[in-house]
Amino acid sequence: RSVLDTSEDLSHIVEKSHRHDESSAVQVMWTLLALLDRLTNMTSQGTILEASCAPLSTANAQLLLQTGLFRELVLLYTNTPEENENEVSRQTARVHLLRSLQTMCIQSVSLLGKYAWRVPDLARIVQSDEFAEQHVLDGMIWNLLGSNLAGGPVRLKIKGIPVVTATECCVRVMTGLERLCSNTETAMSKIRLLRTRTSNVFNDDNGWKESIQDVSRFTNYLVSCPSFATLWREVITANNESMQKVNATLDSLRNVLSELPRIPEPHKPTGTNAKKSSDNDKAGDPIDRPVSTYGENEVAAVRKAIKILAACNRADAPDGSSKTD
Repeated sequence: RSVLDTSEDLSHIVEKSHRHDESSAVQVMWTLLALLDRLTNMTSQGTILEASCAPLSTANAQLLLQTGLFRELVLLYTNTPEENENEVSRQTARVHLLRSLQTMCIQSVSLLGKYAWRVPDLARIVQSDEFAEQHVLDGMIWNLLGSNLAGGPVRLKIKGIPVVTATECCVRVMTGLERLCSNTETAMSKIRLLRTRTSNVFNDDNGWKESIQDVSRFTNYLVSCPSFATLWREVITANNESMQKVNATLDSLRNVLSELPRIPEPHKPTGTNAKKSSDNDKAGDPIDRPVSTYGENEVAAVRKAIKILAACNRADAPDGSSKTD
C-alpha cells in the first residue's frame, strides 16, 4: 500500500531520473523493482509472493495512471538506451523493469495494458522482429496482450508504427511458442550430452538454462494470473490450427524428454556387501551420481510445464499443485 500512497512522489522521482543521466535511471530501476513486485504480488519470474495478498486491482491501476507513475515507468524503460552487453547492470535492470510492466499490464489489461500498447516508443521495441528473437517469452506476452487489444478501439494507428491486427498478434504468439519449444529442446539436448559425458571435467556456461527459465515463467503466469490464462486460452482455442500447434509442441517436448538418460536408482547394499561397496566408492570415479542427475530441476520444470499446458488445452484451470513425474 505504501507504493500507492506515495505513487505521485515516486512519479516525480522516476521522471527526474530518466531525464538526468543513465546511471541515475539504472539506480532508480533497481530501487523500484522490489516495490513493483510487492505492488503486483508477483516476482519477475511470475510466482506469487504472498498467497493472502491480492494482485493489482482496478482501483489501484487507475491510481497508477492518474498519478503518472505508470507513464513514467514506461518512459524510464523506453528512454534508457538499448542493452549493451558490456553493461550488465543496466541490461538486467531493463529486462526486469519490462517484466514488471508486463505483469501490471497482464493484471490490468483494459487499463494499464491498453495504455502501454499505445505508447509508440514501447511499441517500436516490443513489436520488432529483433525483440521477438532475443526475448522470446516477452515477445509472446506482448502479443498475447495485443490479441485482446489490437482488435478493439485501441488498435494501434500511430504514425511510424505498422498497424497490427489481433490476428497477426495470435500468429506471433504461436511463432513465439515454436521458438520457445525449439530453445527448450536445445536445452534438453545439452542436458543429455552432459549426462552421458565420460569425464567430470567439462565446460558449462549455463546459457542453455535461460530457455528453461522462460518455460517456468510462462507456466507460472498461467497458474498465478487468471487473466493471463484467459488470454492464452482465447488464443489457442481461436482455431484448430493453433490448437494443433500447441499439441504438436507438447508432443515434441515429450519425445525429447523420453530420450534423456534415466536417472538410476541409488544402490543400497546390505549385509556383508555394505562395507565392501563403501570401500570401493571413490569420489574421483569418472561417472558418478551427480553426472547422471545433471539438470534434474530443469527437466522437472519442463515436465510440469507440459502438464499445465495440456490442462489449458483441455480448458481445465491450471493447477500448480500437480507433481512432476
